[in-house]
Amino acid sequence: CGLMDVWVDPDSGDWYGLLHDEIFGLTPRYDAIELVKSTDKGVNWAVTDVIQTSQYGMKDSRDEALGQTYNYGGGDPRLFVDYASGYFYVFYTSRVMNLSGWSGFSSFMQEHVMRAPISGKMSPASWRKFHNGRWEEFNTDDYSLGNTGPASNIVSVDVSINGYFSPEYDPESMNGTASELVAQGKLVNSPLRVANVAWNSYLGKYIATPEPSSGVQNEGKAPLEFYVTDSLSSQKWAKLL
Repeated sequence: CGLMDVWVDPDSGDWYGLLHDEIFGLTPRYDAIELVKSTDKGVNWAVTDVIQTSQYGMKDSRDEALGQTYNYGGGDPRLFVDYASGYFYVFYTSRVMNLSGWSGFSSFMQEHVMRAPISGKMSPASWRKFHNGRWEEFNTDDYSLGNTGPASNIVSVDVSINGYFSPEYDPESMNGTASELVAQGKLVNSPLRVANVAWNSYLGKYIATPEPSSGVQNEGKAPLEFYVTDSLSSQKWAKLL
């Protein structure tokens, strides 16, 4: 669907990019983040690996185990190359959709983050997801599906002091539509959804600017908000303004 970010390997000169794929699944559709590579400075690209999709498995709409909602994977990647720590950080979103009558984008959205050492050159096995305050090992039974391990919903510290929301979404044990689960306190639409991240030398902090038009009121008007953190290792974001 779209090439979101590019990093150039200083050793080989190869270009690596993150591809947001919106047609990874069929019924219902799933998002995926794929790794693409160019050896001719962007003239031609090849998909080499899948980095991330739904951690709950790809099930079609005929599978009753899906319940009333499903998570359709990770997408909208935002890459930040933190040379100070030696890590790639990829911030990405997932959506919880109603299995019946889903409209595509007006949905509950979670924010996640994973990281990999720059020395690994974005190889799939080098990525670690942030889950319950830890960077967990790459987890998959099928490399074609990327890292299928769990990832926490990243929220600001005013929502949760831990910086991530609990309980975790579970499509098989949580009953109700997405809006009903939000009303029950089982889901939170992350204020950090679709966050762009950069280092701010004036503040001496990392700064995140989520897209104001994303979320349950997709394309609705909303103010641009700013969040800051001292460390990307702990992922504790506080609202600046």
